[in-house]
Amino acid sequence: MQHVDPAEAAAAAVAAAGAFAAGHRTILYYDLQHPVSVEHRKSLDSAVRRWQRAVGGDCMFAAAGHSVLITGSDDTAGNDSIRGLCDSMISRSVVAVRLRSPILSRDLDEFLLVMAETDQRVRAAGGVAAILRARGVQTVDVVEMDLEALLAGEPMDPTGMEPMVGKALMALLGFKKAEKRAGSVVEISLERVTSVGSLGAVLDDLIDGAAPDARAPGAPGTRSGRANTGSITGAMRGMSADELADICASAYGKATATARDNPDALTEAAQTLSAALVRISPTARFKLLQKVASHDHDGRSSAALGRAMPNSLLMSALTQVVMGKERDSRLASAIGGLLERVRPIERERQQLIDGLDEAARQSGRPLDGLFMQELNEVSQQKTFGGLDLPFRQNKEMLIRAAQERRQGPGQPELVERLFASLRADHTLQRRIHLLCFSRETEKVVAPATLQSVVELMRRPAQDAVFGDSAGIIVAALWRRAIMDGPTSAASRRLTEVMASPAGPDWCIALLRQLKGQRGPDTGALVAELVKSVVVLHQGETFRRRLADALHDLDRTVLRILERRIGELSPGGIATLIGRAGRDGDAAPLALVQVALRANAHETKEAAIRALAQVPSEPVIEFLRKASGLDGDDVALAVLSAQKLNATATFSLKKTAVEALGISHAAAAVPILQEHLTRVRVLGGAEFDRLRPFAARALSINNTAEARQALDAGRRSRHAAVRAACGGGP
Repeated sequence: MQHVDPAEAAAAAVAAAGAFAAGHRTILYYDLQHPVSVEHRKSLDSAVRRWQRAVGGDCMFAAAGHSVLITGSDDTAGNDSIRGLCDSMISRSVVAVRLRSPILSRDLDEFLLVMAETDQRVRAAGGVAAILRARGVQTVDVVEMDLEALLAGEPMDPTGMEPMVGKALMALLGFKKAEKRAGSVVEISLERVTSVGSLGAVLDDLIDGAAPDARAPGAPGTRSGRANTGSITGAMRGMSADELADICASAYGKATATARDNPDALTEAAQTLSAALVRISPTARFKLLQKVASHDHDGRSSAALGRAMPNSLLMSALTQVVMGKERDSRLASAIGGLLERVRPIERERQQLIDGLDEAARQSGRPLDGLFMQELNEVSQQKTFGGLDLPFRQNKEMLIRAAQERRQGPGQPELVERLFASLRADHTLQRRIHLLCFSRETEKVVAPATLQSVVELMRRPAQDAVFGDSAGIIVAALWRRAIMDGPTSAASRRLTEVMASPAGPDWCIALLRQLKGQRGPDTGALVAELVKSVVVLHQGETFRRRLADALHDLDRTVLRILERRIGELSPGGIATLIGRAGRDGDAAPLALVQVALRANAHETKEAAIRALAQVPSEPVIEFLRKASGLDGDDVALAVLSAQKLNATATFSLKKTAVEALGISHAAAAVPILQEHLTRVRVLGGAEFDRLRPFAARALSINNTAEARQALDAGRRSRHAAVRAACGGGP
């Protein structure tokens, strides 16, 4: 018998439940062959097979209200997506699904397709089980029961029922009864809210009858101090935090609906609800506040509640939901929307966010880290833009939102909204914190976060909001790129930042910070950065500053960069060779030899031309040989050009002649003069081809010696020499 590791089985079960929920949600919006569907179906197939291996056979999951029971785990699994799957199962009278081992991929696809049909069509076709049988599905079985009939009192025979099915069925029946009861309680409760004055009594009764975990521990008694009438507590005994929040928010909404133009009445209602908030648990408190804010279209009733509610109450609600074990994919958006409504003054809102951040940090769950986690979840590119949107969002809206998410320049709304109402400097600080946190702790940074940084850095350099933040952001991007590699998204975003008008300054500042750092990762990333930045910014001043900054880097980092000289633009090659000249006469020539081994002819020419910056005696001697003055064999040897054709070889010789002129060195003049004046009656065709370039190089050299050589050329007895120098016939 196969040994089952309980921890492994539980983890595989939870993963498979999540994969089922994600696959179900996706098939509602996309066709079966859409890339999003294909990706989710592959993930589901893999997750189910791991689950079956982990438990050693068949697996089952069963709907238990808003969560599922799963083979291999003693706990239920639940989130927004699983809740959608449960709703879909319950509406089709499916209590449980058995997955026989080994599962067939085709059967999983068929099951998802059936669950994507409307419940009316499924019932008309005889139910899910009948459809699966008709389609030849062999490894997916469903357990169907008429829940409405059971609720109406139809007897249930538990004989032969699997324990998980029985447990799920009991949970479902309780869930359905609670739904009916909650509806009755809402109706009864709201009937009693006839005015602002009646709100307090209704809230007291609701809270008194709620479940213990929905009430605050040690909370005071009823607001009025009166004995409870018990008129509705029997009907709503044991209401959960969710149910209590729903009903209380509805009661407050009804009480304020007729008082929106009466400030005194609004204030009274807000004070009544604020007093009631003390008596309910922080979780119920947050849910209640969230519902009030989301249902208040003109903002008056939520603003009134915000004025009546002390910071301590609001902070306890926010802290509870941030530190809670369950994770809400719309958490940041919910907090942001709530704060905008109940704390319209920016300074007060900032104070609350800072306090929440500190409380979360002390408890080991930093706020920036929490939102970074959420940001990563909704921005993974592997899903081709699939989004975690509310259940039953229509397909057209999903596709539009997915396109906007892929193409949009900024952060996803859930982080953006929390910070949107703060001052610009506060918003900037939060984004910097977010990036720095992700650099230190996250395995993967959401592409949207990195793109948000680029958008920030494109602000005008004189923007006072930035201060010293630009340098911090660039450094954080650099460290992230070191973690992810030179071809990562962070590295590409770093290059985008350097493309801005202020990019040269940020590049130099960053390289200054790297002084003394070593290692192949640093070298590789410096090489990528330099390769990009010298294409973006080609001014001579920047190249000099770049050479200065590179010169201060560790030698091992420089060597990595120099070995890749063949990948650089002509400007980059010139920068590296000019910098190498500071290391001695031999260093530039060694670097040129590396460049001459590159495939690109433009790279070879750029390297030879760049030697004009460092016209030392060895460099002039190299250019003499490269120009062909000492014979073709010598030129081919120093140029590593044995395999080049005649046209390419002549081009390199010509470039060497031009470099002698650009050097402005007097030592170059005799070489150029010899090229200008040498003649041969037979076999001197190449002399004639190089002669005009030698004359032009002398003109560019423009030393006294060069001008004298040109004057002598104009008086030469050879017509070809005179013609090259612009002299008469």
